[in-house]
Amino acid sequence: MLEEVTSTALIAAMADARGEGWGLRKIGASAGISHEQARRTLAEGRTARAEQEGGNSAGGGVRSCPSRTSSGRGKL
Repeated sequence: MLEEVTSTALIAAMADARGEGWGLRKIGASAGISHEQARRTLAEGRTARAEQEGGNSAGGGVRSCPSRTSSGRGKL
């Protein structure tokens, strides 16, 4: 039970740090894990939170790219 609580708190702190603009290497170093493990942990945290909320964490929506024109071709 304690491990579950502390891991939930760690994931929340990592997500907050990411939201404040921290890089994965800085987050990983602060948490004592690699940046790749930090990336995976944050991804798993988003998935778990979305499942609890009943949403989809896959991000199925269309993302806009400001460097693209409406035709889908890059500006030259």
